[in-house]
Amino acid sequence: MAHRKGHPKARRACRRSGFTLVELLVVITIIGILIGLLLPAVNSAREAGRRTQCQDNLHNMALAILHHESAKKYLPTAGWGYAWTGDPDRGSGIKQPGGWFYCILPYIDQANLAQVGAGLADNNGTQTSPKAKALVNLVQTPLAIFHCPTRRQVKLYPDAGSGQYNCGAVTAMIHVDYAGNGGDLKYVDSTQTNQPSSYSQGDTTSFWKSIPYNTGVCLQHCQLALAKITDGPSNTYLLCEKYLAPDYYENGEDYGDNENAYTGLNWDNCRGCIDSNNAFQAPLQDTPGHEDYWNFGSAHPGSFGAAFCDGSVHGISYYIDPTTHQRLCNRADGAPIDASKLQ
Repeated sequence: MAHRKGHPKARRACRRSGFTLVELLVVITIIGILIGLLLPAVNSAREAGRRTQCQDNLHNMALAILHHESAKKYLPTAGWGYAWTGDPDRGSGIKQPGGWFYCILPYIDQANLAQVGAGLADNNGTQTSPKAKALVNLVQTPLAIFHCPTRRQVKLYPDAGSGQYNCGAVTAMIHVDYAGNGGDLKYVDSTQTNQPSSYSQGDTTSFWKSIPYNTGVCLQHCQLALAKITDGPSNTYLLCEKYLAPDYYENGEDYGDNENAYTGLNWDNCRGCIDSNNAFQAPLQDTPGHEDYWNFGSAHPGSFGAAFCDGSVHGISYYIDPTTHQRLCNRADGAPIDASKLQ
């Protein structure tokens, strides 16, 4: 029987379905809670991916250094000092003014980049020479392998350094987020003040006689054989992530991040576990407001990446046993390493 118009059942059938304001607010609240629960997991997954990429960078650079050592019978030189950029006509031994990151270019599929400026006149190391002008292209070609993806993008960064003798002046250049092992003794003063001012001076043996080597494996004007790492390749850092305060990520004004990636030995590309007063310092996670251009560290939470002289890569806790950390920085102290204390 059909319902008459106005019958209660008919009125109920005609009502519009939908959410009340209260129900809508409940749904929105639930969605917000779910997003709040999911975001940390998403961010954690992203960071895990970035950390993996960073460790891959370390691994590939370590292999490049070891392939160099296998071919040349010595590790690539760490160069002459911050005032010099890599030179394509000077090999990778003691005559090379540039550092590690320049010397490994042919071993990271960048042989063409390593030849930028080859054969051009250098005028004994002057910024206006044909070679120096060509090297501007070298220091302005970003490479992803030199950057930690958690810290910053692959791009050029402002030049806040003092400039190099053998490279033309630039306003922006490539930086590097990694550093060679400079040991557990103070070393940087010698690299900052005792470096040649010309190619001819740098090629003079007597100039280098008074400059001591550090206790690590990233050595100024040196051809170090792997056999000289007497503590063993698996007990010695090769290169690690370097510390950098977030305040300086973009401006290049930190003393340990103000030169291009291809300079000789300096704070930009060589770190250790001793500060400017020869006091031990532990590795650090990047911290706003805290400048420390001597130290290892990274932007990753919990640990920084370290490549050892056997090519292996490990995450090393910021709370690593201090003695163990110091021993890992020294290539030949004869002290044993307890692997259980790396974390």
